[in-house]
Amino acid sequence: MSASCLIMLLVGFFANDIIPFMVILILAIAFHAFLYSSYIITPLELAPNFAGILYALTIAADNLAGTLASIVTGWTVHNPVRFKLKLHIYY
Repeated sequence: MSASCLIMLLVGFFANDIIPFMVILILAIAFHAFLYSSYIITPLELAPNFAGILYALTIAADNLAGTLASIVTGWTVHNPVRFKLKLHIYY
């Protein structure tokens, strides 16, 4: 995952030129695809008899985290007083 993240950081440096931008973006997506393929194999290696159930629980937890992140972000952005309070506490 770190390789795709580091390559995605390079995308910002080449935003004005389309060819290097597209090459770096394609490389980042390719590295992420390699990561995802190993992510799918992990439940099969851990428990072959329960791989489907483990994969379903993993996807459910992933979807729940994504949904909660969107809700919390929307709640934080639409409530500026609480957002300013959080900035004051953390910074």
